Amino acid sequence: MSAFLDFLDTRQVGWANGRPVFMTLARLRYQSALLGGRVVVVPAELITDLASVPRVPLLWLAVGGRGTRSAVLHDMPYMFGFWLLEDGTKLEVEKP
Repeated sequence: MSAFLDFLDTRQVGWANGRPVFMTLARLRYQSALLGGRVVVVPAELITDLASVPRVPLLWLAVGGRGTRSAVLHDMPYMFGFWLLEDGTKLEVEKP
């Protein structure tokens, strides 16, 4: 089963194109069943705009606020082209 292993800790650090920009203050780990149980790590100090978060508040509440962690997890390979695994290796991914 896949699951986030940490809470998301961010701080707004600025604005870009009229939208807030955030920085992660602590690592965020996600254990992925699709990756054979390996743990993906988003490091502290990653800059994100949380663009994958639904903008309709009721939709965000309906999914239990899980969109923010998913957005941060999505931003890592989108920006850098790889997942960082807990053992320190990089798992290359194809950028869209």
